[in-house]
Amino acid sequence: MNKKKLPWLFVIIPTAMVFFAACKDQTRTGLGILPDDDIVNALYLDTFSLEMQTIILDSTPTSKLNHVLFGNAIDPEFGRIDARAYLQFVLPSSKEVNFGDTSSITVDSVFLKLDLSDVYGRHNNPIRIQVYEITDDSFSDTVTYYSTDRLNLDTTIDLAHNYLVDFSDYAGFFDISIPLDLSLGKKIIFANTDSLKNNTVFTQFFNGLHIRATPVTNDQREAGAVYDLDVVSGNTKISLHYHTSDTTPARTYELVMDEDAPWFHTLTRTETSDKLYGLTIPNTKDPDTEYQFMQEGLVLGIAVKVPHIRTLNPVGINRAELVLKVDDSFFGSGSRYTPPSEVYLYLADSTGLVPEDASLFSSFVSYNSTEKAYKIPLSNNIMRIIIGQLDNNGFVIYPGVPGLRGDKLNRVVLGGTGHPELAPELRVTYTTLPN
Repeated sequence: MNKKKLPWLFVIIPTAMVFFAACKDQTRTGLGILPDDDIVNALYLDTFSLEMQTIILDSTPTSKLNHVLFGNAIDPEFGRIDARAYLQFVLPSSKEVNFGDTSSITVDSVFLKLDLSDVYGRHNNPIRIQVYEITDDSFSDTVTYYSTDRLNLDTTIDLAHNYLVDFSDYAGFFDISIPLDLSLGKKIIFANTDSLKNNTVFTQFFNGLHIRATPVTNDQREAGAVYDLDVVSGNTKISLHYHTSDTTPARTYELVMDEDAPWFHTLTRTETSDKLYGLTIPNTKDPDTEYQFMQEGLVLGIAVKVPHIRTLNPVGINRAELVLKVDDSFFGSGSRYTPPSEVYLYLADSTGLVPEDASLFSSFVSYNSTEKAYKIPLSNNIMRIIIGQLDNNGFVIYPGVPGLRGDKLNRVVLGGTGHPELAPELRVTYTTLPN
């Protein structure tokens, strides 16, 4: 997984101390590091200087996630996002398929059925869907695919013929059926029987389908959407309908998604130059940067350093938490752009980033929707940095569950160190110790 390193930006905040008698609620994270007697006379400080930067991950694993993304949307703050799905379908059983005397078969219809479970953007926008056959024999369950990977396609025919789905007629999420060109049904039903013996040979004969949406136009704010496709529900499949004569009822044969078959999606971001994202990212050398960003899928994380934390030594830390404040004015109409539900804290290495094996995972915290903030406990880590058990390389915070953060696009705009009201704070309650 490649990482794009941006220059550190920092701001020095004037230092002040506030003395108070701290609460002894033992359910608060961090309390208990020192005895209760020490907490009574503890000191409080929230004016540490912080250095922050937004980290951009060039790619993230997207294979074998529970949800696959497809669609096209224009985020008014983060730019145009395009998601494209690659799915492999298999025979519904290990038994050899036998359609009988195919000379009497007529293919009536073919449908791609998609089980949609969630949405990023304006869910009720009509979208046009394109479907292409994958022609890449390397498509395999043994390969880890990333959001930047691509497979070979047969682009000579759009099997969906730019099919229009008008979601404005629906109140929620549902299974949709996209009619496909009959040539796909004929390819399967009229295949040589050797290609239908088992899934090993079948998936070499038919590699799967690629699904994407045509780019939406920027004729309204928050145009378009990216949809979550549930591939393990059993409702995402290809349905073939055919009959053998005018006197027999129509028959149905289905190709299904199997846990042993591969799937993944790609993600790209464009058209950012006039958006908040594009206007802010290049200015990270400015110590008065007002905003920072986090996003799942097209992963954006936050790196934070507390360069002067060891000036507290010798002290004992009763409680320390990093508070990242959320600007809810960027939630979009109807709060369609919701913050990531969880963020995960890692200890940075000597580069100020996180190694690919994520061995420095520390903790996670849920989004506090009441306070509109992420309140990240750092008590043990700060204490260990002060006494020299940990190098003071800072912390890296990524949204979403590790290994699964590619299947959502939740994003959030955070106050940067230069924000007049929403600047991040490191809040520390501590007790001084004898030299």
